[in-house]
Amino acid sequence: MRLIDPDTRGPVIARLIVKGIEGTIDPSFGPDYRASGAGPLMDVLEGEVKTPLPAGKYRVAATKGIEWSIDAQVVEITSGHTKTIELAPRHVVPTPGIVGCDLHVHARPSFDSPVTPEDRVLSLISAGVDFAVPTEHNLVGDYTPSLEVLRLTKQLAHVPGVEVTTYSPRFGHFGVFPYALNAGVPPYKGTTVGAIVSASKRGDPSRIVQINHPRLHQNIGYFNIINFDSRNVRAPSAITAAFDTIEVYNGYELSRRELTERVMEDWFTVLNYGKRIAATGSSDSHRIQYQWAGYPRTYAMVDPRGAGDGGQPIDTKEVVASIKHGRGFVSSGPMVDLELVEGGKPVRPGDEMSHARTITGRIRVRAAPWIDVTSVEVIAGLAPPPPPHTASPASTVSLFKAAVPSRPTGLGREEGRLDEAHARTLRFDGELSLKPPENARWIIAIVRGDRQMDDALPFMPIQPMAFTNPIYLGK
Repeated sequence: MRLIDPDTRGPVIARLIVKGIEGTIDPSFGPDYRASGAGPLMDVLEGEVKTPLPAGKYRVAATKGIEWSIDAQVVEITSGHTKTIELAPRHVVPTPGIVGCDLHVHARPSFDSPVTPEDRVLSLISAGVDFAVPTEHNLVGDYTPSLEVLRLTKQLAHVPGVEVTTYSPRFGHFGVFPYALNAGVPPYKGTTVGAIVSASKRGDPSRIVQINHPRLHQNIGYFNIINFDSRNVRAPSAITAAFDTIEVYNGYELSRRELTERVMEDWFTVLNYGKRIAATGSSDSHRIQYQWAGYPRTYAMVDPRGAGDGGQPIDTKEVVASIKHGRGFVSSGPMVDLELVEGGKPVRPGDEMSHARTITGRIRVRAAPWIDVTSVEVIAGLAPPPPPHTASPASTVSLFKAAVPSRPTGLGREEGRLDEAHARTLRFDGELSLKPPENARWIIAIVRGDRQMDDALPFMPIQPMAFTNPIYLGK
């Protein structure tokens, strides 16, 4: 089997999926933690692989993440015979000045992940991730040696990071990056949140301190532990401005959208009280076969040169600064571009603009052929009324909503010129005329799809969703 980029004609690092059909059993290429073979999945490093298969009928597909098409073929294998297959996934969603990031991912240095660092970086690259942070539990992670061994240093940008995993007492997990390799990790036992934040920022104020999976089960979510209730709160005093980001979308909650919507409501409360804390999304992947790396991910908007669009290395400092200031969006599938206008100039997520009776702008949504998109919404968050409250602190109002016609799952080779393939990914393009209430503090866009993604990606029962970081409204 050969995997190629049809536009460059060169080999492509991608994930191979071999599924048995019409009664044929799925093959198993290895345990669930090996990139070279995890169940019916295989991350192909050299763009070519040979493997035996039992006789039967299979759908063989190649995927490289949410910006790419999935090329697929149905093949019948007979005993004693070989078959040559060429698959050509295509980068069909244009991403100028946009860097796809997985900011929370694990490998073998973490006590609960058997994935080797080499397999982890291969899984990230095969998912089309551009920038990653190795967030090992109470250990500083670094991908440099693994990327050098695999000769993939040009394929993935990264910065060292750590996931501060607290106990005695336990009050949550916190991501910190970039973190110096020779620095002792922040305190994680017998400490306080304030001490963690202070130690994390020491020596580098550009660092990001993130609340990871704030409502994850097993009592490891910070919001659950501190009993933060966004529906009945006067002010989120425990959510201080010292945090830079909140992991609103976590890979362990992908299969139940209502869990992410609940954390979004928490985030809305934080924003409504005037705390400007950006949202992120990350896979929190600990395996290869399940909770795939790169789903969901954070997209950082940077200068095209900083994004490496001209072939130069990605500027990791610029990417970190973009994430910290909320210049971008979070997605498990759709790509959303929200642009408002003030004084003839564009205003993007992370920016501030003056409050006006009517705000104009534009929203565009793109998605690869296999990803469902069914609705686009723009909402505003409302400042809480003075005590006693007469409205939920998480109050929002819908300023714009549109249904988007669903398309059948598109698998197979994308034909035609690349610009034609790009054009086919446009799912919505609309002018906006928004009328935010006087007490509106911010505006975001949310894109949703109804059909689950496991018709294309096995073990991934995700209803795709994307949302931007806020555009803030000043006085």
